[in-house]
Amino acid sequence: MIKSHHYINFFIAAAFVMGCCFLSSCENDEKKINEWTKRVVMKEEATHVNSQLSQEGKIKATLKAPLMWRVQDDTVYVEFPKSLHCDF
Repeated sequence: MIKSHHYINFFIAAAFVMGCCFLSSCENDEKKINEWTKRVVMKEEATHVNSQLSQEGKIKATLKAPLMWRVQDDTVYVEFPKSLHCDF
């Protein structure tokens, strides 16, 4: 009976210490939370683009553009904001 009394006291003390650790470790800084969870749009930029499409060793199309953006948002897309010239 004495042993079970010591286990109960130990369990209560351990629960109290763990509860204090959990309560004191919680810190919510809104700036940090917003910084970690903000939406980020990734954008790659290429200048003087000259791309060729070939099939079976034969050039089928040539694409030329002064500026190209590859944007990674909800969907990935490519944008040519200045101009685009394609020869087939």
